[in-house]
Amino acid sequence: MRKLGLFILSLAFSVAAFAADFTYTHLSKGLNGNNRYPGIAADSMGRRLVIFRSHSRGMFYTYFKDGTWSKPAPIPNQLQTEGTYLGSDIVVDSEDRFHVVWELMDDNAYYASFKDEVWTNTKLIPVPVRYEGFQISLDIRSNDEVVVAVCARPLHRKDVFLGFLQKGDSNFSHFINATDDAESTSSPAVAADENDHLWIAYKGEVFGLGKEVLRTCVMHLNRNNNLVGFDQVSAEQDGFAFLQAIAANKNTGVVMATWWLKGTFFSRWYDQATEKWSPIRSIGLGTQRHPDFSMWNKVVAQGKNFYCLAKNSQHILHVMKFNGETKAWEDPIRVYDKSVVYYDLYPSDGNILIAFCTREAPTQVYFTSMVGSYEEPKIRIKSAVNVQVETELERSFFSGTYINHVTWENNPYNIEREVTIDSFNLYRKLKTEAKYGSTPYQAAIPASQYFFEDKFGIEATPLYDYAVTCVATINGEQKESQIEY
Repeated sequence: MRKLGLFILSLAFSVAAFAADFTYTHLSKGLNGNNRYPGIAADSMGRRLVIFRSHSRGMFYTYFKDGTWSKPAPIPNQLQTEGTYLGSDIVVDSEDRFHVVWELMDDNAYYASFKDEVWTNTKLIPVPVRYEGFQISLDIRSNDEVVVAVCARPLHRKDVFLGFLQKGDSNFSHFINATDDAESTSSPAVAADENDHLWIAYKGEVFGLGKEVLRTCVMHLNRNNNLVGFDQVSAEQDGFAFLQAIAANKNTGVVMATWWLKGTFFSRWYDQATEKWSPIRSIGLGTQRHPDFSMWNKVVAQGKNFYCLAKNSQHILHVMKFNGETKAWEDPIRVYDKSVVYYDLYPSDGNILIAFCTREAPTQVYFTSMVGSYEEPKIRIKSAVNVQVETELERSFFSGTYINHVTWENNPYNIEREVTIDSFNLYRKLKTEAKYGSTPYQAAIPASQYFFEDKFGIEATPLYDYAVTCVATINGEQKESQIEY
């Protein structure tokens, strides 16, 4: 049944632990030819962005706002529209900016960002050596540093490189070769945990065994990107482990790795509290090895649980829930009753958002969602904005004293999300200093007061810079915003 541009089907499956009702929105409606390789994400206001490759015009997007999806349109200012597309990924920062990457296999990878329905110019991701991609992955740290994991070829082997995009920058500016050794590595996925540590899962070729072996490897880096740990999590299986995925649960400290091997999707999880890996466990679904290597899977964390998206040998898409309480995978839920090729999922406001493309040509892109596990909303607070300083001379009968009159405004981010500010903290540093200290120069300024008069150490020529943070009570605990430079 077609109505108002939507292709609507309702499926209800009751299995061991949870059920799902799916409604499908045809996102690529009206576009000619094949449309595929979707990526999906949502911001804190529930607005959604889906990207996908169109038939011959590069990457397209559609945006969900106020209950309506926009008409699909090409991402503007693309540097290249022809080529063999494969991976794409999206993350969202604390200011609701979507960061988007996509790759042309063995060619190049590209980056652009999107906010308030405006795209930045597309940038070529400046990987320092020859790009040789097959799966590209993003995640983001709490300070809004975006991390991309890609595959590149320095010499005669492949390595996994990590690139870093600092808050406010227009492109990735710093790269490290995470797997710089004599063996080839590829198919990377990256996840940031609650401590801003990075977990990278990838396919590692193991030499010297008399046969070719591909293992799922997991590397753990601290917030300074120094190596903390390394494990070959599929080592006891041997064989050809492909298409690794990884997710870090910020609520439980558990890290989940998944991969495909010999017709089955497997998993293993690491508990940071006990510092131990679980035994290898099937996620409850298998698929044959496809010539186009579309045995993708992707895993995300929500609440205390994980959700994994994959398809079976008939190309039927399923979602699996890992119960964080029972430490077990629950029965697969069928997402769609026809065959699919590529797909993506994203956790948002207690829902699991899914985008996928059909398999029969011309392939088409659809969206659906299911109810996931409840999760407390991640409330963030932002520092005050428009901090202004005016130096004034306050005269007395015999002398004069200089005063720095500091004013500021509450951050619109706080106002829009109805975050109640308890007080402001004011920080001061010399203009010659690079960073503010950790202790406020003036603490607990009332939330109703948007000024402070600094009378100490002031001269006619300004010596100081000021920053104002916001303090709010969230879930019974006082939180202070970060100083933004």
